[in-house]
Amino acid sequence: AVPPPPHSLPSVLRLKGRCAMAVCVRTGAAAARPMKDRPRRASGGPSASLQRAKVVWILFFAGILPASGTCTVGQYDTAGTCTNCNAGTYSDVAGLTQCKNCLAGTFEVPTGSSECAGACKAGLYSTGGASQCSACVAGKTSVPYFFGQGCSDCPKGSWSGQGSVCDPCTAGTYSVTTGRTSALDCMACLAGFFSISGSSSCKECVAGKYSDANAGICTSCPSGTYSPTSQASSCTTCAVGTISASGASACSNCTAGKTSSL
Repeated sequence: AVPPPPHSLPSVLRLKGRCAMAVCVRTGAAAARPMKDRPRRASGGPSASLQRAKVVWILFFAGILPASGTCTVGQYDTAGTCTNCNAGTYSDVAGLTQCKNCLAGTFEVPTGSSECAGACKAGLYSTGGASQCSACVAGKTSVPYFFGQGCSDCPKGSWSGQGSVCDPCTAGTYSVTTGRTSALDCMACLAGFFSISGSSSCKECVAGKYSDANAGICTSCPSGTYSPTSQASSCTTCAVGTISASGASACSNCTAGKTSSL
């Protein structure tokens, strides 16, 4: 009997019975080569390229190696193009798609910054995203708010010029309103009164003391004089036969057998 052709269906099924109803045809040298002699993929783990990829990802997530194409700090990504952050903005993390605004009270002049290093001095202020600070008008100074920074009136007993801190009224003067713009706005205390620095009112001198106008302190009446009431602008000399110690509000009679002279 003549053997069936090498590629007949029975022969194919005998060569590869696991193909079921599929047609498994091997031709040429591949058909003649035993399965065990065919080259196989090297075993023993992932390929070298896969190993390298794993190392890169580990370094990236550890913050040691930035991802390829990621914009650096001070830049932001616009459709694949890295652009420096504008003045008043910054980026402190690589790969941002939008720069962050400088916080109120801070500023940044150069572009491409990774932080806002400038801080507004007293009397100056800035809103978010500023490249420079602005001066508060006279009578106001910079103060922090819950969500930012702005200018506020100087309190009673003080004043300010443009872009400066609030200075206190000097001793012997006072101011009763806020937002004063000059030291000349601080009024002098009357004689018999005094004030300390930064006062919004004057206080009266007590009995036994006196003051001139514009006084920062009351002075005790010297011995031999007195002031019987508060708000005294001068002291009265004790009469003959009477004496007083310093700061007296009244004179006392000399003891028997003694007298006093003016």
